[in-house]
Amino acid sequence: MLYDDPIDGYPTSYAREDLPRIDHYPGGQTTPTPQGTDVTRGHLLGSVSGELGLRHFLESRGHTLVVTSDKDRDGSVFDRELPDADIVISQPFWPAYLTAERIARAKNLKLAVTAGIGSDHVDLDAAIAHGITVAEVTYSNSISVAEHVVMMTLSLVRNCLPSHQWVLNGGWNIADCVARSYDLEGMHVGTVAAGRIGLAVLRRLAPFDVRLHYTDRHRLPDSVERELGLTFHPSAADMAPHCDVITINAPLHPQTEGLFDDKLIAGMKRGAYLINTARARICDREAVDPAQRTARGLRRRCLVPAARRDPTTPGAPCPTTA
Repeated sequence: MLYDDPIDGYPTSYAREDLPRIDHYPGGQTTPTPQGTDVTRGHLLGSVSGELGLRHFLESRGHTLVVTSDKDRDGSVFDRELPDADIVISQPFWPAYLTAERIARAKNLKLAVTAGIGSDHVDLDAAIAHGITVAEVTYSNSISVAEHVVMMTLSLVRNCLPSHQWVLNGGWNIADCVARSYDLEGMHVGTVAAGRIGLAVLRRLAPFDVRLHYTDRHRLPDSVERELGLTFHPSAADMAPHCDVITINAPLHPQTEGLFDDKLIAGMKRGAYLINTARARICDREAVDPAQRTARGLRRRCLVPAARRDPTTPGAPCPTTA
């Protein structure tokens, strides 16, 4: 299950002729070196025509590869092919939801792979009951997400998107742009979870001379805390009152679902920024929306709300900024 090609067709040429070659992850782990795949570095692989570069590899070994973006409507290609499938591959931003009902119909299914990170689109209890392995490609886009967090942090704090909109609308309203634009320097920035993504975020933000905070079930080594000047907090609720920016880099599981509810958001600083590049349901939208829109004292904030379910179909609510 892959997302659709670009609206003007699958690219036949690309803006860049080369890309940096990455041969290891932070910490020294080497990157994969696949053989026999249809992969050209820098080309679009994640859409339907890109096929993740797998067709030659699979068909040369006697397998059948079906690639489609059609997964949500009644009678979708996904539902038609599922009973014969041995393996289902989907993506975090275009997930094929493997519900208990679908798994019950997938008599041959042995493996559900996320071409990325995360497995909350799979009913894990049903998968376990049917002996299905659920896997992800660890570290595949961790740095991409960390860079995205830095981009969003700077965009929000510097009021970049609303200011850009003034220009697009033909204006040069300097006061309107700078009234909510600040320097990141000196701010307190915290991450909920400090795993591969969260720690990468902390490392990338440290040169901005910010004060870094984190919370995680597993405390980082003393050497890392000293290197980055980190302040540890036992919970997100403990960390929230100290931070001007909070970024969520945790997986979705029962302990994190709805974590940012009315009570936790009420403990945040007035005007704080909340950036959720993880899973939508970590934020309780019913709590986020009013906090973003109200002007009551400490309840006035600039938040990045997330849809209840990650948007994957036309008409689904998409994350926004305010």
